[in-house]
Amino acid sequence: MSARSPRIRVAGLATRGSRLLVVQHERDGRKYYLLPGGGVEWGEGCHAALRREFAEELSLRPAVGPLLFVHESLEPGGRRHILNLTFRVRLAGGVLRVHRDRRLKGARWLERRELPRIAFYPDIRRELLSAWDRSFRDGAKWVETPWE
Repeated sequence: MSARSPRIRVAGLATRGSRLLVVQHERDGRKYYLLPGGGVEWGEGCHAALRREFAEELSLRPAVGPLLFVHESLEPGGRRHILNLTFRVRLAGGVLRVHRDRRLKGARWLERRELPRIAFYPDIRRELLSAWDRSFRDGAKWVETPWE
C-alpha cells in the first residue's frame, strides 16, 4: 500500500442478547473502543481478513455474515484515509483470549446501554443502535463518519 492509498479495514459485529463484542485500544494515552477487526492484506479477501483478525487478536472463529455498514474516515490534512467495512458475525468457535499488542489492551462484551457513554471509533453508534433495533435486517448502509 502506498502512502496515497486508502487503508481497507474490516470489522465484525457480534452480539449476545443485549451485549456487543468490542475491543479496547489505547493510543497516546487515550482509551477507546472499536469493533474487532483490522486491515485487509494485499491479495486477501475481506471475509478471510476478518477471520484472520479474529483469530489473531481474540482466538475466536467467526462465521462472517452480511455487510452492514460501509464508512470512510478521512483524517484532516489528508495523511490517512480508511475505508471501513463492517460485517455481521456469529461466533462459530474458540474461546475469547486477547492477544495484546501495542494498541490492543483488552476485549469485552459491552452492554448495549453503555455504548452511548464510551469513546467508540469510528463513531457509528447511532447507526449501529438503529440497525440493532431492526435486528440487523436492512442491507448495507453508507455512513459518513468524521475523523476523531
